[in-house]
Amino acid sequence: MTKNAPHLPDLVSYRPPARRSTAVVFVHGFTGTAEETWGQFPKLLCNDPALGDYDIYSWGYHTKPELKNLVLQYFWTDNPTIATIANGLRTQLDHRTNEHKRLMLIGHSMGGLAIQAFIVDELLSQRSKHLERLTEVVLLGTPSGGLVKAQWGALLDRQVHDMSATGDFVLKLRRHWKELVDDRRANPEAPARFRLTLVAGMKDKFVPETRSLDPFPLDEKERVPGNHIEMVKPADTGSVVYEVIKHRLTRKNPTQAEWETIHGRSPEAVRRINRVRVSAELGDVADLEELADGMANEPMMPLVDRALGLALLEAERYQAAVHLLERYLDFHLPPADERPFGHDTQAIQQLAIALSGNGQVSEAVVRSRELGADAQEDPETMGIIAGRFKRQWLKSRTALHIGKKARDLYLTAFQIADQKSDADQIIYNGINAAYLDFGLSGTQYRKLAQRVLDVCRQPVIPDYWAEATRGEASLLLGDFPAAEAAYRAAQAHPEYSPRRWTTTGQQGLDILNLLNNPAGGEPIRALFATVRRDY
Repeated sequence: MTKNAPHLPDLVSYRPPARRSTAVVFVHGFTGTAEETWGQFPKLLCNDPALGDYDIYSWGYHTKPELKNLVLQYFWTDNPTIATIANGLRTQLDHRTNEHKRLMLIGHSMGGLAIQAFIVDELLSQRSKHLERLTEVVLLGTPSGGLVKAQWGALLDRQVHDMSATGDFVLKLRRHWKELVDDRRANPEAPARFRLTLVAGMKDKFVPETRSLDPFPLDEKERVPGNHIEMVKPADTGSVVYEVIKHRLTRKNPTQAEWETIHGRSPEAVRRINRVRVSAELGDVADLEELADGMANEPMMPLVDRALGLALLEAERYQAAVHLLERYLDFHLPPADERPFGHDTQAIQQLAIALSGNGQVSEAVVRSRELGADAQEDPETMGIIAGRFKRQWLKSRTALHIGKKARDLYLTAFQIADQKSDADQIIYNGINAAYLDFGLSGTQYRKLAQRVLDVCRQPVIPDYWAEATRGEASLLLGDFPAAEAAYRAAQAHPEYSPRRWTTTGQQGLDILNLLNNPAGGEPIRALFATVRRDY
């Protein structure tokens, strides 16, 4: 163990200098010291193989109460206020931990108040240097709600005065903490993303739980053996407090920079997402595949995975799309394996399509069932699930029950969409219900096709699917010239893509086959001459 400075306040370092990723700083409390407060705690952490990439520090500051301060504080010297201690902590971090990617702060008693004051001051001053890398804050026996008994010693010491439950310091700290930390938790733009853990000693009568735990209703709370002093002096690595601290230090809580990358707001994530969009617009599938290869070792960019997976799905690169969309949806954050993107309805729907295209029809249906009840009753989701059954039926048309299930799902989705006047879903589900009813020798397809055709004619500027569906509806109604004209309009539409044309052509060719290839349909068959059949 070496000391970086021969006088207080100083930062005690428990390891020789090295390029380590994480700085852990212990901050003692009232009447404590940098070394004596913690006992063997820092050394135990240094000897733990799991913490080899951590620099362990303990910071000391003036906190010895003296009767002479009662007089001298007005003329010459006194212990620093907690706000001054907080500023001193910033100075230490500015000059001693600049090279560390992550920062973790552990405070005991009044030291926890100094840490909170430091964080609040950083937020009020809009300084991000330390907050961006601060991932864990642990407060042990900290009187965050103030101490009732402190008011009796307030005249003797300024630090005691600051800890009073009715004093300005504690009341202002709690108000600022609520406004700047608690009230911003749901804001993705919040400048502080650290996790806070409150620890109470089970025999601590100096700082009861009402003062240490209750002021933080939204955060993690632990109770460990010992009184106010004993709770921070673990005898060995088997001590409960040691296990609590080690768990907080080693869990993978992202830094602010990593958080921005995860949510697609870092410069690199934005650059990659823009590259995906440009390559997709240009139809540069080779560049999309190259980018996907480069993402193989980038698990911290889930929104890039999403954008790239959707683009590769559109390019019919189903296997790559499945991999990327699954990685996006299954991305999780500790400590509770939170999946921030696991309920992305569109991504789940598109993954089901990619799985189906990759021949994994059963998996596609299973994934679709992950959606919530509301989403599963949505016409778009019902249509996607119906599409997986339709694909299975197309592979084996003797399985009539599967074909009928697909038709009935499409029909139900169509009816819901029609009640809601949802044109897109009327078109999508209605034409598929009509197609399947026709293939199953049903009697409803003409009525369905006509309703869909009426809706397709409504938009002033039809999109690709409106034109393609107009062609298919006309084909089902036996109007070959109208069908050909609509298919040609779809082929010339700006939203045309090979994947969409393949889907359109497969059903068009199938209808012609079921009609025994009438002569009037030859121009349409010629349009789809290059379309492959994958069932």
